Amino acid sequence: MNTKGTDFGRPGLLNIILSLVMIILFVLPQIWAKRTNLFIAAIAFAWSIRNYILVTTCYFGECPQKQPALFALVLFSFITMLMSFLPKVKIGEVEV
Repeated sequence: MNTKGTDFGRPGLLNIILSLVMIILFVLPQIWAKRTNLFIAAIAFAWSIRNYILVTTCYFGECPQKQPALFALVLFSFITMLMSFLPKVKIGEVEV
C-alpha cells in the first residue's frame, strides 16, 4: 500500500476491495455467485500481476527492493483463482 516517492497512488486498494467481494461470493451458494467469483478472481489475479510489474519497476534510476509480501500477493491471487475454478455446487441432490 505504501508507494511513497512515486506517482503510483495506492495500487493495493483494488486488491482489497476485490478480495472482500470474493469472500462474500465464496459464501453464497448460488450458481451466479460462483460464476461471478470466477470473473472477479481473474481480474484480481491480473491486477496483482500488474501491481507486481508496476511496483518492482525502476523509477527514474532508482530500483525498489522487492519484499516477500509482493511475491505472496501474486501467489495468493493465483491460489484464489484456482479456488474459484473448483467450487462446490449442488445440482439437484448431487454435489459436484
